[in-house]
Amino acid sequence: MNEKNTRYLVQTYPSLYRPDQYFACGDGWFLIIEELSAELYNESQISGCSCEICDVKEKYGTLRVYTDSSNDKMERMIDKAEALSGKVCEVCGKPGELRGNTWFSTYCDDCMEK
Repeated sequence: MNEKNTRYLVQTYPSLYRPDQYFACGDGWFLIIEELSAELYNESQISGCSCEICDVKEKYGTLRVYTDSSNDKMERMIDKAEALSGKVCEVCGKPGELRGNTWFSTYCDDCMEK
């Protein structure tokens, strides 16, 4: 993810991310991660359960979010975001689909052609 999007997430949700957080995925998933971050932040405020995200990356063509701490509701939020990423192009954020035989990626038709 680009530096601008990374900086936005780290500065907006400092309780979720370390200052040196690295997002090993494309910018097309920024909105999914931003929405998930807002949901996790709000849930942590309501429940009092801290949520610390230690890793965000693409794996097997979809988003993976790993935490050091969370509750069951937060885990369901993460599962939902990870599933959604299989329908959103990792490059541009348009509707996409999981593609590949041995190496998987989620792309829209335009980004797949590139």
